[in-house]
Amino acid sequence: MTAPNTPALCPAQQRAYEQLLRAVELGPILHCWSRTGRGRSTVLAHLHRALGGRLMGVQDFVEAAQHRHPLALEDALYRTTLEALHQHECVVIDDFHVATAAMDHCHFYPRSGYLDSPLAVIAAYVLETGKRLIVGTGGHLAAPLRDRSFAFGIESFSSDDYRRLCATFLDGQASGLDFAKIHRFAPRLNAHQLKLACAWCRRAQWLDTDRFIDYLRSQQLASNVALGEVAEVELSELKGVDDVIRGLEANIAIPLENDTLAN
Repeated sequence: MTAPNTPALCPAQQRAYEQLLRAVELGPILHCWSRTGRGRSTVLAHLHRALGGRLMGVQDFVEAAQHRHPLALEDALYRTTLEALHQHECVVIDDFHVATAAMDHCHFYPRSGYLDSPLAVIAAYVLETGKRLIVGTGGHLAAPLRDRSFAFGIESFSSDDYRRLCATFLDGQASGLDFAKIHRFAPRLNAHQLKLACAWCRRAQWLDTDRFIDYLRSQQLASNVALGEVAEVELSELKGVDDVIRGLEANIAIPLENDTLAN
């Protein structure tokens, strides 16, 4: 089965994809990790398209668990994964951390910690048969797989990643936006947040850098501090924290007040 309409990769995703593709020849177990919204699912879909086999996700484990005892979640995961490996040379599992969250050292789950046993059996089967298992997580992976895998992450997005993603979300109509300025204002946005911003721009029928930033300021960067309750303080009044003050001026004050000087 091939993932249809797989989106193009931005530079950070492309680097992770190429690293994983090279590592396939070196070891049968690979781990792709990233924070939410950096395109881990997209990278895994590209790997699946290149390598073939079976692409699995949380839905597969949820459906398998429906027919088992609520305290036997590991059994559902074990059987589903092993059956896929029996049938395919390569199995790609996305959001593995979501599927295993309740089982992996959760104090409220009666069989907490037992997950390592079925995973050790799965790892041994992959190593013995020479098949491939590629697992995607938000960062953490249980030891039986982690200790036997090559791991590659998707880096934080650069302004080039912002440009590539927004060009996709805006159907190539993002050329008028200053992505260096947008990235400087909000350097930690993920693809979900950028997609929402682009959807807002398209609905409002404007493509303007300052308005794009205004949207980010109001939606993605809204503070939970009531500014009316905060007393104004001049930086010159703060003593003994000169390094902090210089950092605030260079990284926050100047970019917000003077874009030319920030450049």
